Parts: sequence; C-alpha cells; structure tokens
Amino acid sequence: MLDACDGLPVGYWHDAAARCEAGILRLLEHEEYLRRYADRMVGMHVHDTQLARDHRAPGQGTTDFAMLAKYVRPDTILTIELHADVLPEHITWGVDMLLELGMGLAEVGGRR
Repeated sequence: MLDACDGLPVGYWHDAAARCEAGILRLLEHEEYLRRYADRMVGMHVHDTQLARDHRAPGQGTTDFAMLAKYVRPDTILTIELHADVLPEHITWGVDMLLELGMGLAEVGGRR
C-alpha cells in the first residue's frame, strides 16, 4: 500500500506493542516492520505489553524500547496509549525511561 501511495502524503504508523505481540505469535518479527517501513514512519503508538495485556506504561512489560529508539527520528510523532488503570508513578517512570533512550518526547506535561 505504501508503494502504491509513493509521492502522496501517506506514511506508516507503528504500534509498538501490537507488533511485539505479532512477533510472539511468529507472524512477523517486530523489528522487521521497522526495517521495512522506518523511512516512511510518521509516528508510533507507544505502550508496553505484559502477557496478554497491552496499553501498559513503558517499562512495565516486555516491549524492547531500546530497539524501538533506534528507529525514532526527531520528527517522529509519539503518542503514549495507556489503559485507565495504569498508575501515575508508572507513567512517570516510563516517560523518564523513554527520554533517556532519546525517544522524541520533546515536551511532556510542561517539562522537557
């Protein structure tokens, strides 16, 4: 589909944890999506997966954020998607971890 839209304002949006689950199921290795589409990636839904539960705070599951960070450019839009039961301290810890990895998040809650 991306090839068919070449030259149009169409890009790839990566869902960090969903690709991780696909890798667990051996449908396609998680990093393979990024290798294939990183040059067309516009943004990424950022959240963690803990067993069958997704939308956990980064660092609360098994998603390899260090690997993801290799593909995030300064202009990549990052959105953090969390379940309503995620604790505030887990969010703070997760955001700090992402910042340490250099994952874009230029401004979060008024801080840089």
